[in-house]
Amino acid sequence: MWAAHMEACEIDGLVVAIDIEDHTEMASQRSLWDRRVRFLHGSTVDPAIVARVTDLVRDRRTMVILDSDHHADHVRAELAAYASLVTPGCYLIVQDMLTEVLLPDHGPGPITAVEEFLTGDDRFVVDRDRECLILTMCPSGWLRRL
Repeated sequence: MWAAHMEACEIDGLVVAIDIEDHTEMASQRSLWDRRVRFLHGSTVDPAIVARVTDLVRDRRTMVILDSDHHADHVRAELAAYASLVTPGCYLIVQDMLTEVLLPDHGPGPITAVEEFLTGDDRFVVDRDRECLILTMCPSGWLRRL
């Protein structure tokens, strides 16, 4: 989806997607895939994956969307790994912020991790203007880099 949007808007961009499962067979057959997408197979917090992403986005305007394991420890590790890659003025978006509210047995999740992150990192602010549609899976999860 993001690659198609960039293509339609004629933005010179690249989508770096990471997953522990590879379900890319159909998507990778599209011509857009080779031009706009780099798929990395593994954990988002694996140091080798983080290093590869860092190389791919070097000297590029960068935003990051976190949408993998929604346990607080994992989200904390992702925030630590990827926050510095976000370009000033761009966003670090944390998906499924309500996981721990909607699934109480889940335990601490994204809300906990983001709240802790923001108390220790003044490079980001929550941008409530991005929640204009009211129904969102990212309440307090649009973090704009200052």
